[in-house]
Amino acid sequence: MPKRRGCGTISASADTLYFRDHNPRARKIDGQTVHVTSVSRPGCWINILPAAGLVLLPEASAGCVCSFPVQTSMAFLPR
Repeated sequence: MPKRRGCGTISASADTLYFRDHNPRARKIDGQTVHVTSVSRPGCWINILPAAGLVLLPEASAGCVCSFPVQTSMAFLPR
């Protein structure tokens, strides 16, 4: 794993690690790191959940004062 910023617990699917590095990121088994999204900030616990082919980001910024405009839960489909 590369050095990452922020708190948060790493979660994983069969071939990808998901973690918080300021924004949600994914590290593929081939070593490529990609942004999941840049408009949200996951919370400090396990807040990037790979499940059934989706990546789920439950809202965890309520009460947080930060520069990220989207404070809602999200689900992402693979491309």
